[in-house]
Amino acid sequence: MYRIIVFRIIPLGLFLSISGYLLGQINFESHEKNLIVLLKGIRNADNDSVRNYYSSQLRDEFIYILDVEGSFDYEFKGINEYMSNLVSPDKKVRIFNWNVSYSDYSNTYFAFVQTYDKKSKQNTWYELTDFTNNLDKLENKYLKPEKWLGAIYYEIIPIKKGKKTIYTLLGWKGIDKNTQQKTIDAFSINSGKLRLGAPIFKTDKGTKKRIIIKYSREVKVSLKWRDKEERIVFDHVIPRDPAMKGAYAFYGPDLSFDAFNLVKGKWIFESDVDVRMGKNQKSYNDPRSRKERKRKD
Repeated sequence: MYRIIVFRIIPLGLFLSISGYLLGQINFESHEKNLIVLLKGIRNADNDSVRNYYSSQLRDEFIYILDVEGSFDYEFKGINEYMSNLVSPDKKVRIFNWNVSYSDYSNTYFAFVQTYDKKSKQNTWYELTDFTNNLDKLENKYLKPEKWLGAIYYEIIPIKKGKKTIYTLLGWKGIDKNTQQKTIDAFSINSGKLRLGAPIFKTDKGTKKRIIIKYSREVKVSLKWRDKEERIVFDHVIPRDPAMKGAYAFYGPDLSFDAFNLVKGKWIFESDVDVRMGKNQKSYNDPRSRKERKRKD
């Protein structure tokens, strides 16, 4: 009689969890190498199913790591080439963030927000779930972690409002083969709950909870935090032709810049800024409007 032997593949995160438990410790360097392997797997995969598999394994790995004491302080520098790994300037918040790009040019985004309490020595983390296709009127909505707009973040700016801290995020998002966007978002954590969006963006069209700039996949749009000037400066985008208004695949920079200036815990919009000079310096104001300059120049 032959005996059938069944081999089961133990998920990477579970295997490491068991090993760590038995050894009573965790080797973050080893976990970092595993993260890199999975991230390379996503990047080098030749079909969407394989990309999703590696991303799922990567998610499981992070879920295990984020609970472990010491994970907040370990730098994980090796993953920076493959994904976003941000620590806030106040050293209180960390974001791990990646995306999966599919064959049809669509994307799914993933993020974990981690905090650490030095007194209790406890890690707390929140998973942000991409809910892109089911969201509208995003600039005026609060969002929960399970209904996130999706983005790759590259800058985090803490703003103090009394005892409360609101974190402003600068990010990029590929939407489809024709369009992409830059985002200025915000989040806060109160009573253990994370909320996305904050009514801190003062524009000429009212107060917004976040700012979204949509434009063509064929062009580049700058969105940068200028620390010394305490302002966010970005390209002003317009359609190639007024008849294309709302068709964001035909939007691009018009060589002028706008800004959000940080004033008493809020972002105040300023149009047509001179990017060569600091916020507090006097600059020459061209009396022509933006449209008049465009027609002449």
